[in-house]
Amino acid sequence: KNRRKTRADIRANVFMPEDVETLKQAISDSTDPLDVGIRLCFMTGLRVCELSALKPEDVDGDILTVQRMERRHKENGSYVYTVEECTKANAGARDVVLIQEAKDLIESLHGGEYLFERSGKRLRGCYFSRKLRDLCRKVGVSTKSCHAIRKTYCSQLLNAGMPLAEVQHMMGHTSPRTTLSAYYYNNSSILSMQETLEAAVGQFVK
Repeated sequence: KNRRKTRADIRANVFMPEDVETLKQAISDSTDPLDVGIRLCFMTGLRVCELSALKPEDVDGDILTVQRMERRHKENGSYVYTVEECTKANAGARDVVLIQEAKDLIESLHGGEYLFERSGKRLRGCYFSRKLRDLCRKVGVSTKSCHAIRKTYCSQLLNAGMPLAEVQHMMGHTSPRTTLSAYYYNNSSILSMQETLEAAVGQFVK
């Protein structure tokens, strides 16, 4: 059954604006590719399995094309990580528009075959997830997964007024229902919502 999302639900599933600012300040000057990757996720909404599979040719000016992903599977009792030329969702490859700061971050990377490498080896998605958990603990932000970044990105786009169809495409969803029901959380600050309410209904109490 559908249930209204309470403030507690929002805080559990997305990063609040103050959390985003705290995390940004903690890694804004870092050149570590893991920190760069986390910042890029906040600006693109990528899954970590997509982030770790990015190649330089996926970036063309203002557009980042998501067309491959990392996949984990077991072979002989051990996990094996491979990169496959497919996307996680049935929506297929998608284009993500890059802001200038995201383009600058990508240009700062010194990878090889893949954008995110260290000592010539591709950084797996789990490395970014672990880094985010450690970072949250370090700065005192409620620990969340990289998937929460993706939900935060979606919520911010919709809160900013971007058309649902565009957000759906940027997220790589096949249905707008998925975008709204599973990924949208109104993470606006209470002060921001109060200002909006004041503008909308304040005339009735003056």
